[in-house]
Amino acid sequence: MVPTADLDLRAGQHWELLIGANLFALEGRLKGNRVAIEWAIPIYTNLVGPQLETGGRLSVAWELTFE
Repeated sequence: MVPTADLDLRAGQHWELLIGANLFALEGRLKGNRVAIEWAIPIYTNLVGPQLETGGRLSVAWELTFE
């Protein structure tokens, strides 16, 4: 059996600190637009078994609403 199929080797803890912001356009040409930015920073990782560690990640999303 491969190590990744053994559930006892797929455990652990992973904590992240998330920092984010939402930017809204309330009027003007960009009214109805929103940009969301979120940055995740790993602060604690304790993995059991052969698992890949994760680093920081950045998410950016754009949303357009219609009225």
